Amino acid sequence: KAGKGKDDSTVPKDAVLEDQAAKLEEIYVSLKTTTETIKKTEKNWSMIFDAEAKSMEQAQAKYPEDDDVKAGAKLFASCCEEMKKQYLKTAHTHQEYNTVLKNVDKYLEQIKALQPDYKQVETDRVDYEMYVEKADGLEEAIEKGKNKSEKFDRNVAKRDAAKEKYETKLAEVKAKQAGVYKMRVAAFKAAFTAYFYLQALMADTMDGKGEPIYHWAEEHANQISDTSFQRLKLDA
Repeated sequence: KAGKGKDDSTVPKDAVLEDQAAKLEEIYVSLKTTTETIKKTEKNWSMIFDAEAKSMEQAQAKYPEDDDVKAGAKLFASCCEEMKKQYLKTAHTHQEYNTVLKNVDKYLEQIKALQPDYKQVETDRVDYEMYVEKADGLEEAIEKGKNKSEKFDRNVAKRDAAKEKYETKLAEVKAKQAGVYKMRVAAFKAAFTAYFYLQALMADTMDGKGEPIYHWAEEHANQISDTSFQRLKLDA
C-alpha cells in the first residue's frame, strides 16, 4: 500500500521537481528583468540624445548673437541627432549584439516551455493517486472478508499503468529541467554581455559622431583663460 506523504497526499508531489521548478522560475524572472533593462537602455539613450538636441536648440534660439557660439550650438544639436540615428542603426543591425540577445530569449523560451510538462506531470500524478486509493480501498474490503473481485484486478492493472505513465513523464521532465538549469550560467553571461555590448556601441557612436563638437569645444576652451575674465571689473 502507498502511504500518505507529508502533504497528506497518497502520492505526494516530487520534491526535486518542485524545487527545480522554483529555481528555474527565479532564473526566468531575473533574466527577463535583465533583457527588459537592455531594451529600455536602447530607448533611454535615444531619449538622452533627443533631450540634449532639444535643449541646445532652445539655448541657441535665445542666444542674441550670430557668431561661432551660435554655430557651435547648432553643431551640437546636429551631432546629437546624428548620434541617435547611428546608435539605433548600429544597435539594431549589429550581428554580435543581436545574436547574443536572441540566445537569451531562446533560453527564456526553454524555461517557459516546461510549463505544459509540469501540468502533465501533475495530471498523471493525480490519475495515479486516484487508482492507488481505489485499489487500497478494495484491498481493505478484501481484508475484511469480502471476496476478491475482477474490479480489484482491473484497478490494480490501471494503478500500475498509471504509475508507469507518471514515473516515466516525471523522469523525462526532471531530465529536461536538469539540462535547462545547467545552461543558467551561460545564459546570464550572455545577458550581461549583451548589456555591456550595447553600452560599448553607445560609446563608440559618441566617439565617432560626437567628434566634431568635441573638437569645437576643445579649440574654444584653449582660447579661454582665467585672465580673460579677471580683466572684467564687476560692480559690487
